[in-house]
Amino acid sequence: MAEKHLIRIADWGVTEQTVIFADDFVLDRLPADGDVLDIGCGRGVFDAKAAQRVRSVTGIDITPSEIEAALTLCSDANIRFFVHDAEKLSEFEGSYDAVYSRFCFHHLNMDKAAEGIHARLKPGGRLIAVDCLEDYWKLSGSFFILLDATRRIGVVRMITLIPRLLFFFTPKRFQHVKSDIARIKSEKRYHFEDFKNFYTRLFPGAQIGMIGCAAYIDWRKP
Repeated sequence: MAEKHLIRIADWGVTEQTVIFADDFVLDRLPADGDVLDIGCGRGVFDAKAAQRVRSVTGIDITPSEIEAALTLCSDANIRFFVHDAEKLSEFEGSYDAVYSRFCFHHLNMDKAAEGIHARLKPGGRLIAVDCLEDYWKLSGSFFILLDATRRIGVVRMITLIPRLLFFFTPKRFQHVKSDIARIKSEKRYHFEDFKNFYTRLFPGAQIGMIGCAAYIDWRKP
């Protein structure tokens, strides 16, 4: 299977540590008694948190190695993981009280993904997503992420992550950024106002705003 969209250079969990500023935002909006679907679940680190708050979690990722790692790392009885392309979500089985995604949407053809999200959500179901914006890619965005991660996990833990962070921020690690930025600029979802217009078209009536150096989408299916 072609590993498109998602970048799979091993980062030993650094991704999960550097984007935890979005955790509380998503967790606070998940339905306590609901069945939820994670788009772009990766190794399932966040899903383990979500599983403590909801009835069941289903995670999908296009990369088999990520799902293999998730199955190894997460043993909760109410979590399932599948290799599946988010752009083909219409072909996935099941209906959900909420769909959430953290920093995956910029990898996707969202016209295709949105069709599947509409199909998988129950009436009244909720989409909660956080994704990259212009500010996220700037140096100021990197500082925000590192400072927030340090505040949350502590200075000692952050120091132990330095070797991993040095790898995480190498030029090779971010070769994909240029193509991602070029594409989302062309699709008019790089700057906040464009982002807002883009996702309002796909999810009419959605609440869209800033969270740190990123943006969020909060939408209920009619």
